[in-house]
Order: sequence, then structure tokens, then C-alpha cells
Amino acid sequence: GKIPHASFTVPFHSNTIHHIASEDNGWNLILVNRDNYIPADYKVQLTELSNGKKVDSRIYPELQEMFDDARAQGYSLFVREGYRTQEEQQRLMDEKIEAYENDGKSKSEAKKLAELTQVPVITTIMGKGALPTNHELYIGNVGMHGCYAANHAISECDLLFSIGTRFNDRITGKIDEFAKNAKIVHIDIDAASISRNIQVDIPIVADAKEAMTALLKHAKPCDTKDWLEEIRGWEKEQPLGMRKDKGITPQKIIECMNEEFKKAVVVTDVGQHQMWVTQYLEMDENKKLLTSGGLGTMGYGLPAAIGAKFGYPDTPVICISGDGGVQMNIQELATATAYGLPVILCIFNNSYLGMVRQWQQLFYGKRYSSTCTRRRKSCSATCKGPGEQCPKYQPDFVKLAESYEAYGMRIEKEEDIKKAFEFAKEHTDAPTILEFMIDSDELVLPMVQGGQALDCMILDC
Repeated sequence: GKIPHASFTVPFHSNTIHHIASEDNGWNLILVNRDNYIPADYKVQLTELSNGKKVDSRIYPELQEMFDDARAQGYSLFVREGYRTQEEQQRLMDEKIEAYENDGKSKSEAKKLAELTQVPVITTIMGKGALPTNHELYIGNVGMHGCYAANHAISECDLLFSIGTRFNDRITGKIDEFAKNAKIVHIDIDAASISRNIQVDIPIVADAKEAMTALLKHAKPCDTKDWLEEIRGWEKEQPLGMRKDKGITPQKIIECMNEEFKKAVVVTDVGQHQMWVTQYLEMDENKKLLTSGGLGTMGYGLPAAIGAKFGYPDTPVICISGDGGVQMNIQELATATAYGLPVILCIFNNSYLGMVRQWQQLFYGKRYSSTCTRRRKSCSATCKGPGEQCPKYQPDFVKLAESYEAYGMRIEKEEDIKKAFEFAKEHTDAPTILEFMIDSDELVLPMVQGGQALDCMILDC
């Protein structure tokens, strides 16, 4: 039978093949499911792999070698496939719910491991918060909109230890140039994610917390003083930040939010605002971040924030969205109002579908198409940006909030940012929309153009 390459992994090295029990009809090779656990009470079925069959070796580098070695000795190979009982399925679901409620445990192990080894830590946007952002060993995000120091650290390191990273194209940039000087150790609970995009040197299929707990028993302090100084030098060379003389900016909004909300669940939609949040949001054990990574979905933010508020009724929930993305599911304000959920919805209004506009500006000669949300049939075909001649923006988000019996406030001056958050805190019986009017020319920087190496960053425009 055909065994899909994404559904199993090999929990042993090729040199252990002679230690596997033999059955009368051949070798009994147990290829476990993604959760790396086969209970004794599983119902099982044996499926033969025909001799000479080529096996996809992306899951585990020694897989093909191991199979070829066994066949050379005249053995037929079998896979024992597990089938979960209903009770087992419920047990696994309960464990996943408990793991989400206690996600700080794996973060704690990550912090212990980093502090013991003194190895600097960078994160993907989905891993943000694994280490507090104010920790001395935390460098920042890596990837297309990663900070200068983090991207350079990846490019220059000689050992890259990855825990739970999928190595997608938004993280790696040009694959041939990604961590080209490094040996890569990859821990992931999903075997199919290992060596799928980036070939790794040491694959480990395991739960992150269990793997780090085991590593803590053997890890030793490393002499990283010179390496950390080099990274700090890159931080000073190109610090992350926007211009301070441009009035109200996304950075100033998020930094004020950091001060006003020490404990919160922060939710983003998808777009420029999402990247700004991952750059400037301060994270520790008192903050949770919900964001739509990978193939991110515009419209995710508000419904996710409503769900978060149901789950954490006593914790402030702040949804940050763009003026385009928020309109994908703006009708869910009715749900929030009906249930009396005081979700704070921050709309970064730049009158554009900002991320698409950024690509059009940087890579398509400023040929803007279908990105201006103020554009009308009467507008000039050669218009390059907003001005006094532009039509009035629609909708009016403050009036829209009122139509849902929610609260609304428009913020156009830097000195009103703090007042806006105080306004939102006062209203606990319904959602609040805070519409922040930001410059349409604001870009998410640094930026790595698709297909370029991580250390080839656009730093200014």
C-alpha cells in the first residue's frame, strides 16, 4: 500500500536496525504517527512495502539507507499503522487543550535553556514570546521583515538550533544562502516539516518541551561573549525604529499600548499592521499574541479577538487591524455587542491595502492598482498618492461603531494616543473602535525582497 510521507516518522537511527524484533514474515518496523505515540491498545494493521520501492527520504536522512540495507539482507519491510480509539482521541484532545492553557511551560524551558547556554535567541513571528522581548539574550524576529541583527545572526552563525520552525520562504529568503555557514539542528513534532525546505544536519522529532527538558540535562554554558558583542554591534548599526518626527506612527501607537496594557491578549489581522505589531509589541508571561501566520487571512483579527475574550473574560483583548482587513468581517461587531464583549479594536487607517501597496511601491515602479480605498471612478488614472483632491474616506468607522451600539474614537494627533486607550478602558459593556489615522507612506522595514538572501535588506526608501 502507499504510505503518505507526511503521516509518519522514524524514531530510530539506521544503526539500530538489528535491534528491532523480527517477525516470521519479516521486519516489524514501527513508523509512528505525528504525535510520536502509539498506545498499547491500538488496533493495528500491517501494510507491506514491496521490495525495491523507493521511499521518500525527506522525513529522515537515513530512511532510504536503512530500508536499502534491510532489503539487501533479504527482509521484507512492514509498517505498523495505528488507529486511535474514540477514548484515545478524546485523551489527545484534552491534552492539547491543557497544553494551550499552560503554554508558559515550554516558554519557561526555552528561557532556562537560553540562560544556561548563553546562546542568543531569535524568533519567527509565530514564536514571538518564547523568550521575553526585554531579555538580554533576545535579538528579535527573523525573516522577510526581521530585524537587521537577527537576519545577520542567521546568516553568520555556525550552529543554528531550530525549535518548531517550518523554514518557509518568509523566514529563509533565498534557500541557497540561508544559514550557509551553519550546521542545523531541527526539533519539530511534525516529521514532515523536517528537511522539507531546508536540509538539516540533525533531525529530532519530538515535542518542544520534552526535547528542551532533555537538553537541559546535558547542556553546558557556552562562551558567547564575542558573538553577543558582534550581534549588539549590528543592533547599534541599524536599530529597529521609525522616524520620530513624523507625528503619529504605528510604532508610537504600539509603544503606548505596551505602557497602558501590561497584561493583555493582543490579536492582529493580516497586513502591515501585523508586521509592526510583531516588531514593536513587548511580550512576556503576561501577554499572549494571536496572529494568522503562513498563508495569513485578512479578516482573521476581529473574530479571533471575540473568541479570545470569551476565553479570557477578565483580561483586556486588543485587536489591531488595517482599514482594509477589518472590513472582511466587520459585521462581527454585532456579535461582540450582543454578548457585551469589550474588545478594543484598533484600526490603523492609511487609506490603502497597505502591504500590497508597499510591494507596488518598492517592486512595481509605483504602479498602484486596486489598493487605494478612497479611489473612485472619477479619480485620475495616474494618481500616485492621497491629497486634498481625494474623495472622503468611507466608511466612517466612528459612526459605524455607533450603529452597532459600540463606542468609537478617531485619533489624528500623537498626544491623543494615550487618551484613546483610556477611553477604551472606560467602556466595559461593549466593543470600542479606535481609528488611528496614519501616513499612507509608512512602510514595514527592514524588508527582504522575495528570492533574496536574508542579509540583503531594504532599510530605507
